Amino acid sequence: MTLEAFTPRPKATVQISATTTSANVAFPTTIGDQVLVSAGASDVRIEFGKDSSVVATKVADGAPFSMQVKAGSSQIFGVPANTAYVAAVTDAGASLVEFTPGIGL
Repeated sequence: MTLEAFTPRPKATVQISATTTSANVAFPTTIGDQVLVSAGASDVRIEFGKDSSVVATKVADGAPFSMQVKAGSSQIFGVPANTAYVAAVTDAGASLVEFTPGIGL
């Protein structure tokens, strides 16, 4: 099996100015199999969804919450089928988060 380098979709990156209140954004095109997520100044929690009702949730006592991307890092995630939106929230502070659809690792 050959692993291909991550190849971004042209002009498909979207941003969220994440705060402690969940916000979401639609991807502009069919996104492919992976998304490169780059977090800014604060840790962020992200959630993929099929429509604008998607919400990212932060840590709460005993409740499930969204996956974390550490401040200043970038990670590639496989994308669930029918994903059209992504949401982000911070546990504290604010962070600009970029989501770049593409294929490969």
